[in-house]
Amino acid sequence: MTFIEDLKKPINYISIVLAILGIASGFFFYLNSKKNKAISYNITEPSSLIYDSKNSSSAIKVIEKDSIPIKDNVYILTGTIWNSGNLPITNEDVRQNLSLNLASSKKILDFKIIKQTDPSIAKFNLTSKDGKSLSLSWKYFDPGYGFKFQIIYSGYENSQFNLTGKILDIDEFQKKTDHVSLVYYIVVVIVGFFLGYSSFEITSRMKFNKEFILGKPVWPFWGLFFILGIILIIMILRVGNLHSSKIPF
Repeated sequence: MTFIEDLKKPINYISIVLAILGIASGFFFYLNSKKNKAISYNITEPSSLIYDSKNSSSAIKVIEKDSIPIKDNVYILTGTIWNSGNLPITNEDVRQNLSLNLASSKKILDFKIIKQTDPSIAKFNLTSKDGKSLSLSWKYFDPGYGFKFQIIYSGYENSQFNLTGKILDIDEFQKKTDHVSLVYYIVVVIVGFFLGYSSFEITSRMKFNKEFILGKPVWPFWGLFFILGIILIIMILRVGNLHSSKIPF
């Protein structure tokens, strides 16, 4: 029995697929098992309008604590901040305090933490820094710990929210959304298409041995099939991982 004839056996196809699954899964779980610190945040966009300064009745007025009337639109912004890594973030890791900033707001009128993980342990706290930013502190910021907050501000619908500060071993804070990018799905479809094409070429060329005589060997397609298979599986697992590590609140 020749090597080509041996490859035609279904059991060998299954072995190759299992090999691809094993390599891709091993690589994926290796990356996920790496210890890392990470802070993620999610913002509900756009902000909700709660007072329209131009269209509200003249009988309705909004005033600040010091009885100064507010002449701008008032919006409410909600969001979540959490430890998305697998290592705790201690106060000793803080190189520059974390700040919640609303660049396009005219003034933060009110704020509060709506919900948090283990309040008696985590003890997340927000304090006002100036009219456009809040300072964040905590006692324990373990993996999976986080909180949901609410900010009422005057200004514009697009708050231009950003999280700033410096934490040891964290290069940047990750903005998360509830969905995976459409571009990601398009790439998965394209990779899947070429994977199917390479599989078709392999099957066709192994059925007609004359193709080898004409100088069209099957090995490049085996390589393409193997590499694309690994890429596709890793991407699919990655999508599953994104959904499994969804926003906690």
